[in-house]
Amino acid sequence: MTKPDWKEVKHYEDITYHKCDGVARIAFDRPEVRNAFRPETLLELLEAFRDAGEDPKIGVVLLTGNGPSEDGKWAFSAGGDQRVRGEAGYVGKDGLPRLNVLELQRYMRSVPKPVIALVAGYAIGSLGTGGFGTLPGLMLLYYMTDSLGITALVAGLIVTLAKLWDVIIDPVIGALSRDNAAVISIDTRKAAVGRAAVEAGAAIVNDVSGFTYDPHLADVAVQSGTAVCVMHALGDPATMQDDPQYDDVLLDVYDYLAERVVALEAIGIERARIAIDPGIGFGKTVDHNLALLRGLSLFHGLGCPILLGVSRKGFIGRIGQQPDAALRAPGSIALGLEGLAQGVQILRVHDVAETVQAVRLWQAVR
Repeated sequence: MTKPDWKEVKHYEDITYHKCDGVARIAFDRPEVRNAFRPETLLELLEAFRDAGEDPKIGVVLLTGNGPSEDGKWAFSAGGDQRVRGEAGYVGKDGLPRLNVLELQRYMRSVPKPVIALVAGYAIGSLGTGGFGTLPGLMLLYYMTDSLGITALVAGLIVTLAKLWDVIIDPVIGALSRDNAAVISIDTRKAAVGRAAVEAGAAIVNDVSGFTYDPHLADVAVQSGTAVCVMHALGDPATMQDDPQYDDVLLDVYDYLAERVVALEAIGIERARIAIDPGIGFGKTVDHNLALLRGLSLFHGLGCPILLGVSRKGFIGRIGQQPDAALRAPGSIALGLEGLAQGVQILRVHDVAETVQAVRLWQAVR
């Protein structure tokens, strides 16, 4: 996989700051203390964030922690460096005690760009001493109390549970990803989101617009070497179900996907890295969906794996007389097996265990 070509903006002592194709990456760089911050760290962070915020070429800011430390462990940030903590705050090299994390938080809340925290490892604070004092916890607390109007007590409980979840679950998820036991796919139409997800470990970029909404999203796949999934959708998601019309839905969808595959090949994405999705339920009537399902085998002519995402769709509820989407597993499995019978290679499902059992039995009797 090709890594992003990060360019260093400025050399700092406590952080690193890089940019690449509309994305700024700011990282704590004190792995020897689990990326704990001191006053100098926060001053550097504030300078980097202001630069990224004022750069019109930057669309999203990633905040993470470098590592690993000498013992091989990773950390986002362990909060304030207790070695420089005084009675009035954290003491900088100038001997003055400060708690200037608040100024940084105010700027991060007001910057008109998404800030995404890539939590690589532990983000630990002291629960017994108002321990939402780690940077991500404080950011989340401010957002919930100031923007969402959640009471401080409830917000504190949410952050506490989130921290416990990170400490217990994140290492397991990280281990699964590193061991390739799980392939992560990001479903997005936006290049900034796609790039951040790939940076975090996503291996597939799935775009319901067929890579037509944001022209730079395909560049993310080119540069990272990820696989892509190209889906057909008629019109904008907000209006696509308003009387969709086709000359021949099967041929129209086929021609669209063929054109998109050729376009992606032209910019450097090999056909072997492209999966196609006819977009069941995206700008289609019940009859359109049924016509596509009957003719799925046609799409093998494109030479790409076919992904079928039919699970719990509304037309299953209408035909199967089941208004509750959560109870549509039988209909979803029936259509999934029909797709497999026509050679579909990938099923997107909600009811994983039930579908796996059905597929195993279906394969056993074939």
